[in-house]
Amino acid sequence: MNRELLMLVDAISREKSVDLEVVFAAVEAALASASKKLHGGEVDIRVSVDRETGEYETFRRQCPDVRFVRDQFSESTDGLEPRSFDCIYSISVLEHIPDEALPGVYAGLARFLKPEGLTVNAIDHVHKGAGAEPHYRKLVRMISGFGLLQQDLDRMLGTMSLDSETYYLSAEAHNRWRGTVPYEQFPMRICVSIQTCARADALVPM
Repeated sequence: MNRELLMLVDAISREKSVDLEVVFAAVEAALASASKKLHGGEVDIRVSVDRETGEYETFRRQCPDVRFVRDQFSESTDGLEPRSFDCIYSISVLEHIPDEALPGVYAGLARFLKPEGLTVNAIDHVHKGAGAEPHYRKLVRMISGFGLLQQDLDRMLGTMSLDSETYYLSAEAHNRWRGTVPYEQFPMRICVSIQTCARADALVPM
């Protein structure tokens, strides 16, 4: 959609003989208006469209001190004060970090969390089916970095396999995952969310 947005702005500018910045401003105002309706009209919203990529972000003006950093988190992430965070959390992120980049992530947690700070993470895990083995190996590595024990993980996963009420990935989620892959060719998986919580002083360097 981002490319289409840039093409639309360019087409309107040419057709109406209007400066690009004027069109961008109108598009940003329209997106802000739509976002405001989405939030019930009770917030003051600004939208900024990147002139190069067409990507846009929505900000709430009553939180002017919130800063977005687009980068892979590590000990070298700029602009963060060491030992200044009470909590650093992630949802469905760690399992997508390349293996070679994980040590940097854990080093970042150790550097930026306060000594008594917590890191809370929700990790999507393929428990059974295609990809289960590499997912398990990576999960063991991740929980070990949090100072947690593999034997406790194995006991939890074993109990999970026997629990009929364990939450598994829904059919709808599987459909979203498979994209354009035909249903009969898509390797179905049993997926669960592993929740971890660890203190900064328990982290183990990778």
